[in-house]
Amino acid sequence: MSRNAKAFLVGSTLVSGLTVWGVHFMQIKERETMYKGVERDEARQAAKKAQRQREADLLANQEREAQFQQMQPTRNYSQASSTIAAHSVIEEGKGFVDNLVHKAQSGVGAAGGAVGGREAEDRAYITGRWAMNGLQVGAVAATPLYLINSLRKGTFTFKRLVRANWTTPLLSSVGGAVAGAGYSATLPAARSSSTSAQYRQDAAAVRRDDVYLIGGVLGALLTPAILLRPAGLINGVLGGGLGLGGAGGMIWDAARGGVKDVVGKDAEKEVEQAAGSVLGKVKALGKEAQGAVEGK
Repeated sequence: MSRNAKAFLVGSTLVSGLTVWGVHFMQIKERETMYKGVERDEARQAAKKAQRQREADLLANQEREAQFQQMQPTRNYSQASSTIAAHSVIEEGKGFVDNLVHKAQSGVGAAGGAVGGREAEDRAYITGRWAMNGLQVGAVAATPLYLINSLRKGTFTFKRLVRANWTTPLLSSVGGAVAGAGYSATLPAARSSSTSAQYRQDAAAVRRDDVYLIGGVLGALLTPAILLRPAGLINGVLGGGLGLGGAGGMIWDAARGGVKDVVGKDAEKEVEQAAGSVLGKVKALGKEAQGAVEGK
């Protein structure tokens, strides 16, 4: 096994291991976050239970005191009991008001943070969508641009072809990200939200991303295997993944979609013609039946 093949095998193993570890790490963090929420709920319930127990103990003490006073009255009991009751009512009222104020402040802060976070998320998604579009446009345009330039200069090599297939998409993606960030910054909050929702619901863009990813993975694996000696390992993986494979996946999907559209239109015409002929026969039979009935 050559040195480049060994390096490719080791790199693929490391990437796969890091991917599995990253997914496992994210699952552990999500589980910990969910468990912290359960702990907060349990602590809140325990505090409410303790508060109810204190209130029940206070009522029980007041009832026992009232019974004792009926058996053996003491001086100034009514005044003291009324004072204690007034203080307890005041303290309960203060606690109730403080709780309402705290909830209102928390609600306002949470609402403001949620709105700000949602707006930032929408703008980030718009920027990412533009960056992805730039990456895909660069992947499709990389090979034709390099072929035109190399044929004009007479300097065609597979290494430069593969290199152009990852440098051009990267530069195009950076340009798309900058343009998307500028565009999203000019949008008001409501418009950015609607634009982000429109991008998220674009089924064609989602499908294009999927086929680009599938083609990129296949290209990253096949290009170094086919063009390892002339192109090199790094150029083969990057150029095959970002450029050749992704562009091939999108072109194949577009061609298949065009064939489906043509076949679908022809089938639709045939169905319409068949339906028209059947309808005509039904009308003719109806007229014949009506004539037979009138003749009788």
